[in-house]
Amino acid sequence: MKTALTYVSLLALLVVYFFAIPSPMHAQMADTLDIQVLPAGNINAVINGDTLANGLRAHPDRAYRLKRGAVYQFTETMKINGDLNLIATEVNGDPDELANRPPVIVPGILPDDSSPTQFFDLIGKSGKISMNDLYLLSRRADNVVAGWDNYMTLSADSISLKLRDIVFDSGGGFGILIAGHWSKIDMQDCVFRNNHHSLAWIAGGSPMIAFPGVHMDTLKVINNTFFAVNGYIWSARGYDRHSVFEHNTLVYTHVNPFLAHHGSNVHIKNNLFYSVHSLGWWTKFVLEDPGFSNWPDTTSTSLIHFTARDSISKWSTDIWNQTIPGPEVYIDPDRGVTVEMLDPTRRVIDIQNNAYFWPEKLFDYYDTYNANITLTDSVKVPDGSIQVLPRRLHKPRWITEYTQWTFDNLFPAIGVQSTLAGNMEADPMFDPDIEGHVDALIEYMDKTVHERLDLDSRWSYDPGGEGVHYPPPWPLPENLAFSNPALQNAGTDGFAVGDLNWFPEQKEQWLNQQNAATAIEHLEGQVPTGYRLAENYPNPFRSLFKNRVSVSDMAQSIGYRGHLAL
Repeated sequence: MKTALTYVSLLALLVVYFFAIPSPMHAQMADTLDIQVLPAGNINAVINGDTLANGLRAHPDRAYRLKRGAVYQFTETMKINGDLNLIATEVNGDPDELANRPPVIVPGILPDDSSPTQFFDLIGKSGKISMNDLYLLSRRADNVVAGWDNYMTLSADSISLKLRDIVFDSGGGFGILIAGHWSKIDMQDCVFRNNHHSLAWIAGGSPMIAFPGVHMDTLKVINNTFFAVNGYIWSARGYDRHSVFEHNTLVYTHVNPFLAHHGSNVHIKNNLFYSVHSLGWWTKFVLEDPGFSNWPDTTSTSLIHFTARDSISKWSTDIWNQTIPGPEVYIDPDRGVTVEMLDPTRRVIDIQNNAYFWPEKLFDYYDTYNANITLTDSVKVPDGSIQVLPRRLHKPRWITEYTQWTFDNLFPAIGVQSTLAGNMEADPMFDPDIEGHVDALIEYMDKTVHERLDLDSRWSYDPGGEGVHYPPPWPLPENLAFSNPALQNAGTDGFAVGDLNWFPEQKEQWLNQQNAATAIEHLEGQVPTGYRLAENYPNPFRSLFKNRVSVSDMAQSIGYRGHLAL
């Protein structure tokens, strides 16, 4: 049972954080290096150049600070073999909002008119990466979209990645590509916007995706916004110890948001899904593609899709005539994933109090298209034969018949700890300009299904209609606060569904609630001998600053220059 903190206990907690004697591991003071904007490529020259002969970071405790309001061009990928702390200068009170825009990092234009294809490559095993208050824009100075470019790849094992207040804008490749095992990812208060590709409609512009069979330690995605992006937003495609997707706002995605149907410890709660997975899938994908569709369902496609080993359902016995695999496909003794870890009774799937909605105009497009089908595909059907079938579009749903059967029957039978409750279909009632952006998405969908995509096929949100996104406007032009009162306290915690940053007063209350629980845990334990400022989760001091100041900026504002550990 949660109890309120007294003023005395809260004061005690602040004393612990700010005035406790540092432990030996934090006693060494770190330096802060301001990176100059020019020349182009200086940012990567400084960061890549700060290495030893063996390639490791020369100053692992250094904080690299970028100038607020400035635009930095990188001319080669920043390869990080070890730790990295990347921050912004403080908000300076300048009345010009652009002067307080987070530092913008963009691809530079090389002599052959090409650009680097990745911002960051995290190559150091057990590296601790912290990025705060930045704007990563995948557009060049000539307003050209960089193309298939990734924001960052976790190439090594056991990386800890902490992201706060990062805007990811216009990317055409992968946002966060998880290639190494046992990552710890903690992403909060970030925005992915306009991430899609003019030609690569399936995976281009995916905010987060893991390679198949990559095992995760921790995956926390909380209070983020995903707006006008392709899809594949949250990915657990190996064994996962703890995965949380909570209080996120998803508005307009082209394909499905989750790749996690064999997840082991999954919590999806208090999110808002508006016109998500809008394309659905057409018949060929529903029947033939077990990796990205909702196979083994043969009739529909959905946001929520989880499976377990199944040899008893009608899909297994009558339709496909095979056992449907479950999480046991992730057994990997060489990397420590044992049979016991994948015991169904140890599996937790918790899906609660999410809201979802598709606008009428989107489903009208489906009805019109399906009533006038002219396209066909050669499709391998369950009996193994090849048939020529109409390219029928399957409308997206919250949950397919097969997944619902799995929650109702299979999970209880094999002992999976599952919860599917409180989820609701409701129109959040966005502003008309947000609702109107469905037209651009439908145009892209229609080109996709007719295979007419070209280099101009983008559906970026552009309220001014000028088509210029470089440099980016600030503040962000979209407003995703909604007016439906029923959804403004529909979360399991009594707060609004979706990203609470769109409801600042609720966000402050939510932070206070989180921090009260954290403070009680501290006060009930032993008296600490040191402090770990950056480990506190979420940041309890965010509400003390007007413009969402990062942990590192907060520490600098009070004169602290010590080590900020992840």
